Amino acid sequence: MLTEDGNILKDNLERNNLSEKWLYDHLRSLKISSPQNVLAAMLDTRGRFYCSLKNSDSERTAS
Repeated sequence: MLTEDGNILKDNLERNNLSEKWLYDHLRSLKISSPQNVLAAMLDTRGRFYCSLKNSDSERTAS
């Protein structure tokens, strides 16, 4: 988990050798303006990025 309920989990980013810039870039590529709009963002075991928005039933994916 990289974000949870709009909060960036910095320790988890560091554990995966990722930066906040990396996270913001991936969110922007999905047309998400802020992590505060994200319910949860994570990487799967293949390194694919997934996120679910608050107040939404949809999930967005970036490779």
